[in-house]
Amino acid sequence: MPLQPDRRDVPLDSPDSSHESRDRVWIARVRASDAAAFEAMFRAYGETLCSFVNGYVRSRDDAQELVQDLFLWIWEHRYEWEVPGLLRNYLFKSARNRAISRLRHRQTEQTFLTRALHLPGYRTVAGAVPGGVPTESPAMPELRRNRGLARPVGQDRGGAYGAGAGGAAGGAGRVEDVRHL
Repeated sequence: MPLQPDRRDVPLDSPDSSHESRDRVWIARVRASDAAAFEAMFRAYGETLCSFVNGYVRSRDDAQELVQDLFLWIWEHRYEWEVPGLLRNYLFKSARNRAISRLRHRQTEQTFLTRALHLPGYRTVAGAVPGGVPTESPAMPELRRNRGLARPVGQDRGGAYGAGAGGAAGGAGRVEDVRHL
């Protein structure tokens, strides 16, 4: 019996004829508005992409949202959607870029909130959440309007502080009231 080549030795970017041809067919069919091909592509790559993105954002909910957003973008732009190279590489690179953008957005938001807390005229009545950032500050409505945020910080999926909606677990340590003096 002849030995079969070990697929683990094949470089990740080398073309696998069966997957590459399948992916090229999916791309063509999606560009032609074939929802079944789109669904097959999502089922083939969605879960793996979620696990990959979760390694960056450390939130399963955020990872799922980012991957869904990626596939939604693909569907909405299917007529002009171009995939240079392999579909797998394109999807992973796009997912990685979205994860990095999410992390940058979190950092910008955190910096804004930290600076807003130190503005003269603001004080906290109750204790602060871990890291000293409230779940809502007087400046947040303006930030949400400018940034297009749908919900207050700390109430995103999984909670900004890893304790579910509303911030700290059970509300312990949450800023109950932030008032302008």
